[in-house]
Amino acid sequence: MNYVNPPFRRRDSCYSTGPAVCIRKAISESRAGKASVIILPVKAYITALLKAGAEVRPIGPVHWIDVNTGSPKYKTENAILYILKGATHD
Repeated sequence: MNYVNPPFRRRDSCYSTGPAVCIRKAISESRAGKASVIILPVKAYITALLKAGAEVRPIGPVHWIDVNTGSPKYKTENAILYILKGATHD
């Protein structure tokens, strides 16, 4: 079992790598059969979605279109889809 407490910001780490290197290492360790517990900061609204039972699906970069110009925005970050299902009532 590994406990991973990566630097939360790029500027806090050696070689300006941020948490990405630690996460890649944890994934590599997982594939080798080792479990990891990872702590990372998260925005309050993400915590609220997860506590409410949202399904999470990584979708990669989204190529948004600028509403004013109609041209694509090339600097996009990876996105995650959060799905909240409606409550069922008896």
